[in-house]
Amino acid sequence: MAGIRESQATLTLEYQAEPGVVAAACQDALNKVGRVRSVERQTGVITGKIADGWFYNGADVTLQIRRKSGGAEVLIQGTSGEAVLGGGSAQKSLSKLIEALANDSRLSGRSSLGW
Repeated sequence: MAGIRESQATLTLEYQAEPGVVAAACQDALNKVGRVRSVERQTGVITGKIADGWFYNGADVTLQIRRKSGGAEVLIQGTSGEAVLGGGSAQKSLSKLIEALANDSRLSGRSSLGW
């Protein structure tokens, strides 16, 4: 389609918490900034949509939670269609999700990548 391109963003986070706790926090965070579309417990995959904002498109997101030594790893992928003059919607949407995860008390102080 003329005038449309795709924005993508990927991020991996590690937490020193059980995968079930991380998955519940991810679902709640996604529901705060958008909505959960599906949860597949067998594969550890959560899909959803980050809400649209006034100045950027929202993004489709996929979170994959995997058990890792001492906790869990979350691979977050976001994809968004962009208008010619827009840009960075996937990155902006992931930033909203990461902020919501950072404010979740179940994960507070448990990120092995944080400060």
